[in-house]
Amino acid sequence: MSEENRPGVEDAWAAVKSKIKDIVGDDMDKAFALQKLVQSESDRRVQRAVDKFRSETLPQHVQKELDAMHSKKPEQVLAVKEKALEFSARTGMSYETVSRLLLGDGEPDDVLSALEEDINTVKINYVEEKLKIHGVNPLKAQPVWDGSLTRNDLRRMSPEQISKALASGRLDSVMGRK
Repeated sequence: MSEENRPGVEDAWAAVKSKIKDIVGDDMDKAFALQKLVQSESDRRVQRAVDKFRSETLPQHVQKELDAMHSKKPEQVLAVKEKALEFSARTGMSYETVSRLLLGDGEPDDVLSALEEDINTVKINYVEEKLKIHGVNPLKAQPVWDGSLTRNDLRRMSPEQISKALASGRLDSVMGRK
C-alpha cells in the first residue's frame, strides 16, 4: 500500500524527510541512504510487533474462543438437542445429523454430507407421500413389442404373410430360435 493511501503516514513521512534534510543538508545520496535506514528500522519494528502479536496475544485470543465454544453448559446442550429432536420430527431428517449440525460436532464436510443425504431422502419421501395422498401412482411401463408373432397371429395370416414374417425373423420366437 502506498503512503498516499494511508492517512497520517504522509504527514509522518514528510516530517521524517524534513528532519533528514535538516541533518544531512542538500546531499541527496546521504538523504536517500538515511531514508532507507529509517524505513528498514521502521519495517523491523513493525515485523517485531506482528511476531509478538502472533506468538503472545493471538494464542490467548484463540484459547479464549475455544474455551467459550467448548464450555457449553449441560442445560444448553440439552436445549439444543430438544430443538434438534423437534426439528427432525417435523422434517423427517435424521436426529443425529440435525443434532451434530446445531451443536457443531464433527468435521464440517462430514456433517454437510450427512445433511445433504438427509435432505435428498426427505425430498423423495415427501414426493412419494404427496403422490399417495392424491391417489397418483406412477404408471407401470408397458412391455415393448418387439414385432414377434404368436401362434394365434399365424392362424389369421395368409401363407404369403407367413412367408414374409418368416423371412423377416418375426416368427423366431414361435420357431424356438430366440
